[in-house]
Amino acid sequence: MATQRTVPMTPKHSLEVVNIDPGRYKVSSLLPEGHVIGRRRAEDKSYRPKEIVQLQEDVELQSHQIWEIEKASEDMELYTIKCGGAIVGAIGDKLFAFLQLQDGQKPPIWQIRKAQAQEGYILVNFSDDALYRGEEGWMIWHNEVDEQIIVRPLVIVPTEPPRFPENQLFRFDPLDY
Repeated sequence: MATQRTVPMTPKHSLEVVNIDPGRYKVSSLLPEGHVIGRRRAEDKSYRPKEIVQLQEDVELQSHQIWEIEKASEDMELYTIKCGGAIVGAIGDKLFAFLQLQDGQKPPIWQIRKAQAQEGYILVNFSDDALYRGEEGWMIWHNEVDEQIIVRPLVIVPTEPPRFPENQLFRFDPLDY
């Protein structure tokens, strides 16, 4: 099971950083439609990065839509995240799966934080190139099928515990296979 500890998010707010079990998951949005998040069923055959999008609800989960969480650090709750076996990271403000990393490129690092007042998680970009920009995380912009997930500064509702708009919250359902 997951273990948790509280870390500062901003001087006034804190969230539980989740020590989520490494493994395979189905990821979905907490928006009312609850779309599954993953790679498209039909992709080109190139090694170019593949978009991470909202899928139709009735889609049968396929291998390129299964998420893998792997520990990236033993002393912090940091993770590498894969979708369909490809490392997930941002290019600009869009989320992609990288079939291959460039020479010398480090795998993107993410922190998974539980929204205490809500039943979801936020995913914060902890990669070197993102840290200077502040708290950026996964977000759904228009809540449409086939819409690409974006990575933007997180919006925090200043309550205690802090709350987040539903378009920033995701669910991780463990897979048994």
